[in-house]
Amino acid sequence: MPHAETTRKKTIGASPLWVIAFAALGLIIIAALAFQLCLMQHGRDQGIYSVVAQVMLDGGAPYKDAWDFKTPGIFFAYALAHGLFGPAMYAPRILEALALLSMVGGLVLLSRRLLGHWLVGIAAGVVALFYHVNLRFWDTAQPESFGGALVVWALVLATYRASDATSRSQLKQNASWAGCAALFALAAIFKPPLGGGILFAFAAIAAREWRSRTETGAVRKVGAVALSFLVGGGLIVGLLLIYLVGTGAWASFHYTFWGYVPHYTTLSFSWTALPRFLFEVFTKWPAAAHPFVWIGILLALAPPRVHAREKEALFLVLGAAAAQIVGVALQAKFFAYHYGGLVPLAAFLAVWGYAKLASHRRARWALIVVAILGIHYASTQASLFERSAQRWEALTNAETSDEINDRLHTLYDVNAQPNRVVAEWIAENTPADQPIFVWGFEPTIYVQASRRSASRYFYNVIQRSAWDRDNARRVLIEDLKKSKPSVIITLKRDRCPHVVGNNLDSEQALEAFPSLLRLMGDRYQRAGEAQDLTVYLRQDLVPEIQQSARPEVNISPLKRHILLLTIDTLRPDYLSSQGYPLPTTPTLDALYESATVFTRAVTPIPRTTQALASLLTGRYPHATKVRTLLDRLSPNTPSLAEIARHHGYETVAIVSNHLLTPERGLDRGFDTYDFADDSRSAKQTTEAAKEALRQNGADDPIFLWVHYIDPHVPYYPEETTARAFSPNYDGRYRHHFGQVYGGTGNRAYPADLPKRVAVYENPLSDEVNAQVRRLYAADIRDTDNAIAELLTWLKSRFGDDWTIVFTSDHGESLGEHDFHYDHGDYVYDASARVPLAVALPSGHPAYGARVVDDRVSLVDLAPTMIDLLGWNVSPELTSQFGGRSLAPCLEGGTLPSRALFAECGRSYYPDMIEGRVRFDVAGRFRAVWKDEWKLIWTPFQQDETEHQLYNVAEDPAELEDLSDAHRDKVTELMTELQRWLAGQEAAPALQELSEEEYERLKSLGYIGD
Repeated sequence: MPHAETTRKKTIGASPLWVIAFAALGLIIIAALAFQLCLMQHGRDQGIYSVVAQVMLDGGAPYKDAWDFKTPGIFFAYALAHGLFGPAMYAPRILEALALLSMVGGLVLLSRRLLGHWLVGIAAGVVALFYHVNLRFWDTAQPESFGGALVVWALVLATYRASDATSRSQLKQNASWAGCAALFALAAIFKPPLGGGILFAFAAIAAREWRSRTETGAVRKVGAVALSFLVGGGLIVGLLLIYLVGTGAWASFHYTFWGYVPHYTTLSFSWTALPRFLFEVFTKWPAAAHPFVWIGILLALAPPRVHAREKEALFLVLGAAAAQIVGVALQAKFFAYHYGGLVPLAAFLAVWGYAKLASHRRARWALIVVAILGIHYASTQASLFERSAQRWEALTNAETSDEINDRLHTLYDVNAQPNRVVAEWIAENTPADQPIFVWGFEPTIYVQASRRSASRYFYNVIQRSAWDRDNARRVLIEDLKKSKPSVIITLKRDRCPHVVGNNLDSEQALEAFPSLLRLMGDRYQRAGEAQDLTVYLRQDLVPEIQQSARPEVNISPLKRHILLLTIDTLRPDYLSSQGYPLPTTPTLDALYESATVFTRAVTPIPRTTQALASLLTGRYPHATKVRTLLDRLSPNTPSLAEIARHHGYETVAIVSNHLLTPERGLDRGFDTYDFADDSRSAKQTTEAAKEALRQNGADDPIFLWVHYIDPHVPYYPEETTARAFSPNYDGRYRHHFGQVYGGTGNRAYPADLPKRVAVYENPLSDEVNAQVRRLYAADIRDTDNAIAELLTWLKSRFGDDWTIVFTSDHGESLGEHDFHYDHGDYVYDASARVPLAVALPSGHPAYGARVVDDRVSLVDLAPTMIDLLGWNVSPELTSQFGGRSLAPCLEGGTLPSRALFAECGRSYYPDMIEGRVRFDVAGRFRAVWKDEWKLIWTPFQQDETEHQLYNVAEDPAELEDLSDAHRDKVTELMTELQRWLAGQEAAPALQELSEEEYERLKSLGYIGD
């Protein structure tokens, strides 16, 4: 074997300046990654650790339930973190970062001692921290995060050699052996498999001492090694036992490992199962995601050896890794953080493998391949770099920090935003000296609210698991009656079958816990909700807190999947099943064949935001307070999504329209609200819906809203569709109409035909206008193709039990009344009529095709769906609907005739609108339909310009104004309209636009110069 000095030269093969530069770069990367850890918040497990740590600091024994998952070391680490840095969430993160920085120091010493150069350790530290930070917040600050660092330092002590035979050197030698055993024992207290490396360390040291002594001296020296290990390991175990007994926690600790763990984890083992377990271990290991680390490990294992102690290094590192792998396999729960202790060991081996490769001059060409692998790996980590930028923005921008952190720290079944909102509400509205109780798997609320738990069972596993349930429930009720928590929080959708042995969430488990339900019913009052969290306030505190007036709803046993399918700007007469001559909608035509089709449906306002707000709430725009595109839905107006979520549905919205940002308030009630602007195509919208539901099971009821934008201007169909719809056309606007796909305002119209000209002064020939209308139809066909993919995927994944409601927000004027390729300024049927169909599952009693000619409105959809699905809502809510349930029509019945109403949207070119006299709500066109008649009223006009009356049954294009000939009908319909207006609040003129709103609308082309 070559001497160490020779090895260093062969391994590094570069100038000292290059080495210093490389080391400096590595240290900068390590510092940046460690700093990122300090910015992370809590996951669910970290919440447990923090709660127990605070109890330990307060002088109490760890609560029994806290021991049911993790071993004592992690609680000691968190107690140390909170003692040093305070009780905030960042405290354990700082300690974790310090531990990992220390681990890098250990890797440097280990590589210098075993492999000949400290640079290997720095590079290994970079790789280890890169992997660790990439695990994200949930899987960091776990027992393995701290235990892995202890293992590295245990290996450092295991490789120490006395410089001479003096007593002082031998004492240091024995102390290092004892320290090695102590650190392995301490690592085992974090997680038992982490301590398995002690066997290999003892074997390596004993073999080394045996070879270096005479037979008599060897026996004595091996005995000294054994005694040192016994003293070091026994010291840690003894201190733990003293602590457990002294704090009264021994019974809980004993119960955990001999009563609970056998039920929680898979400890049974057989040789026949070993291959499967090992396959699971290696396929789930994070390093398996890329060949970069695996190739390095293989190079480290391959001959030749380039350092005298390389065999010892491989034995120690591989031994410690093997012990951890066996532990993970025995537990048979392959979460990413279980491999956290393996990361530094794998990084050490991988970097050493590449260092070996660099030491062979003939093989250095292979480093090009290595560099390509490394660059490729780095290029796949866009999410890590994106999170890094977001963490920095959250740190430096106080206004957006909460929003960014909520997004960063939402993962699996942890939703950071409602946790934070509830914790803030508790901190502001309840006494600081009174405890709270969370029935569910969100212990982070205790830490975020700075409140202690009202029970030793702050994590409701025992009460939900089959073993020891009755006794644990009795003790929990005793705790709650004694401590009287100020609030009790319950959760939905926090299923943990691998923990509790069933697939119930906390809310469902609570239904089988009558004593807790009685306690909550007798002493608590519902204070409000934040997504899956419901807060119950102790009744004696209610007068002190302003309560929400949100209506109560009950959970219904009927849980069908629901798909609300809306297509922006879709006219019903452009569906091929409704008479359009080209095949625009084969998918929707097939849906219509087994659906109830409403042929006379209208929108309450032909603008997107306002119409969809009415659709989701069952109210006209004056009740939703959404009268313009930029208005926000009133927080006092419950939506279908909120009601669906109250009834146990997973609520998901995939909306493509630049106006439907969360700021409009239509996101309220949705667990997932995936918004994109107009540039997201129909295909991409379908893919986004599939991705959002990929983690859902078939048994989880889903309320899904998908909104497609494509038929909206610009008309930009796929080229093949445009050619198919206009095979013989070769003139202007051959393939598209508009400047850019997804453009808005003026960019939605051709550069040679600005919006003002295209819409109000259209100079195009009949042939070109006909082509533009065909492009609009082709856009509809592209959307229909995307819907076909969506419906196929939904039914293949979740089954056929879908209630599908299909409609549009409004239509589109395509030249009617000299108004081209736009909507909203008038209330003519070209933009006021919408398609509407309701398709029931095949097993539903009312399944089948029906055609309903009754007049209906989008405001009817909310009461219809509530009625159809059997949801129980309060009379207070139903009395506020502007529409009515159409459920009788779905069963073949009829409904009495009634009047329906609409108003136009605000025009941003008021000088171009004929008959418009005021730029405000009061000055808008109003329409009323009843039976075959339709009246349009122009406020503040007089004589022949005030009213337009059409018999839309005989004159669907609204070409002949009959107001002079039928004054009695005008009077009758105006009476209906005035009655409707009298029920509204006073309609003052709209406030002036803010400068920001004005500039935004102007940039979009909605406002002219």
